[in-house]
Amino acid sequence: MKNLYFLTFGAIMFGSFLLSSCSDSDEPEGVDMAPQVRITLDDGQKEYVRATRRFSEGIWHAMNADAHYKDENFIFSPLALHINLAMAANGATGQTRQLFSSMILPGISEPSLDKLNELYRILIEEIPGTDIKAKYKLSNSVWHNYDVKLKEDYVKIVNGCYASPVFAYTKGSEQSKNAVNEWFANASDGGIKEYFQNPPKEDFFFLSSMLFKHAWAWKFDKSKTKQENFYCQSGKVVKVPMMHDPKSNAILVAHAKSLRAILWFGNGAFSIHLIKPDDGCTVDEAVEDLSLGEYYYNRIVDIKLPKFTLETDIDFLDILGSIGLEEALNGNGDYSEISEGSPLWWGFRQKSMMEIDEQGTVVRTSTSSGGGGMTDGAPGHLPEKEVIDFFLDHPFAFEIYEASSGAKIAMGKICEL
Repeated sequence: MKNLYFLTFGAIMFGSFLLSSCSDSDEPEGVDMAPQVRITLDDGQKEYVRATRRFSEGIWHAMNADAHYKDENFIFSPLALHINLAMAANGATGQTRQLFSSMILPGISEPSLDKLNELYRILIEEIPGTDIKAKYKLSNSVWHNYDVKLKEDYVKIVNGCYASPVFAYTKGSEQSKNAVNEWFANASDGGIKEYFQNPPKEDFFFLSSMLFKHAWAWKFDKSKTKQENFYCQSGKVVKVPMMHDPKSNAILVAHAKSLRAILWFGNGAFSIHLIKPDDGCTVDEAVEDLSLGEYYYNRIVDIKLPKFTLETDIDFLDILGSIGLEEALNGNGDYSEISEGSPLWWGFRQKSMMEIDEQGTVVRTSTSSGGGGMTDGAPGHLPEKEVIDFFLDHPFAFEIYEASSGAKIAMGKICEL
């Protein structure tokens, strides 16, 4: 009987915006802003970015339909997940390749992995330079047992488009475990030191690490942080440290079922979108209508945002199966572009960490790319008053973007604190 290659997707560390435990020397400099460098994409590449966002929303709704995640806090990086799926798709052929292309690029009439590869070559190379004061680091790698011979063309793609080195190892050896852990320690700037507790038994796997850490351009005043109620999805009411900015520089977007506040980090290259469901709507329902919205720039926003720490460990395999990728991931797919021989079984798992406090800030910049497509349709409307209350004292969602490309690097929700 042939050996089965098992491919696993490694951890993502989504670093805090500013860890309260950091020393002064570690703190990102959010006031002394770096010049913003924008990423230039052509119209076709912008459409592919929009397709990746549609994919992330599909993952979001699949997670919220899953009993395990429906009422739970979570955070994940749709960008990192999509990159790993794209790397897998490049190893597929025939119907498996077609299935991948159609599922990870929804809405594209003739999806092309070559075009997607070029898009990711640009994003992986250029996102870190959009704000040099941000600590943004996305690292990918491919690992294979010495008995698995990878095809040269596949290695060229993962090297050239995904900046992914390829490492060979001896399965089950202490040396392989140490090599993986050393790679993670370097990729995560020491945030993940011992990813493998035991030597890997797989023949082939991907690993990825993502770190984002930055400060707000205008920090929340710590003296205004007070213990206030948070109304959990479970019905509990708990006291949490609630940050407060009565005159925030946020931009508001009114949707049919939610209100969105956009705040920035550093020089404006990165932004966070805070999504507040309307009364009577769940967080999942609020995210359903995000393709429609109307921008409001001329209102004062009285914002309250809880300080929180979030850590999640998500197994995406069943979720990916539920959105149509089961046949590609259950051992029946054709991945002969990676290596000849045995079939591949897949595992996709992502570990994420996030911490938010007063050191974050808002930055002056356009967010049209990050909010692309929000100006059509029937948006919601804000009440005609000078100051808009945006109190996140009940479940809410959030998304984090690189603004010039519109790439969504993280999304999640808070249901319980």
